[in-house]
Amino acid sequence: MANLFAGVREAGVRPAAGGSTEVYVVLPGGGSGPKAKGRIRAGDDAAAVKWGSVLFAFSGPRRRAVVAELLRAREDGYRWVSQEALLEIAADCGGRDDDGCRRGARLRDLFRDHPAWGTLIVPGPSDHGPSGCYGIAEPPAAG
Repeated sequence: MANLFAGVREAGVRPAAGGSTEVYVVLPGGGSGPKAKGRIRAGDDAAAVKWGSVLFAFSGPRRRAVVAELLRAREDGYRWVSQEALLEIAADCGGRDDDGCRRGARLRDLFRDHPAWGTLIVPGPSDHGPSGCYGIAEPPAAG
């Protein structure tokens, strides 16, 4: 597996819900090499997702399960997944509230204060289908 942390330009670690930590890493954009410009890469467990030149890390099994499902749906050609389906997947990951979300909460509660919310994970446009759907955003163009 390629070293996703090679060439780190900026990194931050901050406390997250449940006593865990979350890492936010920015890699240099442009140039050549294994930067996967305009692409999305992730490990099998979705603990880390490289989105263009940004690396997002996800703590907690619920967050990782939701991100993995969004990535799987995208790979299968489905742009949006309902919040209801994503919360069901998150609930099936265990009963612990180690990532700050109680059962029955909204998806935004699960990703509260996470830099991926609204950046990597975005709501579907209400004029293109039912509201309450989420997907993985297109990575920004390298510049």
